[in-house]
Amino acid sequence: MYFGTISNSEIKSDGTHDGIIIYYIPYINGEEIILTITNNNIFNFKTAIKLITPGDPMFKYEENWIGIHNNNIYNNTDYNIMNEYYTDIDATNNYWGTADEEEIQEKIYDYLDNDELRTVIYDPYMTSPIQF
Repeated sequence: MYFGTISNSEIKSDGTHDGIIIYYIPYINGEEIILTITNNNIFNFKTAIKLITPGDPMFKYEENWIGIHNNNIYNNTDYNIMNEYYTDIDATNNYWGTADEEEIQEKIYDYLDNDELRTVIYDPYMTSPIQF
């Protein structure tokens, strides 16, 4: 099993670029890859986190090896998270810059925007910024 982690960082831009872009394949040589993004401030991007699966978009992974938790993800012009990955993404317990669920959903690109994709699971979410 392989692990990748982005944690305890402030990741920001001037608003003209995308932030964390992950081209993700869940296995290397038959071994699972577990990716976590935790305890970060991620802000001022076009899209803060973009998850992309290379290859056939009709192939949907049944297992989710990506966890995005306990981050402040806010003030991004296009999306806070874009799921072009072909499994649901667990992005619970993040602060999205608002406590209004409709505003949170407007900044998430997933199945509700393109029915060939899968869902970003964002609920439960934090209603105020997380203190690190």
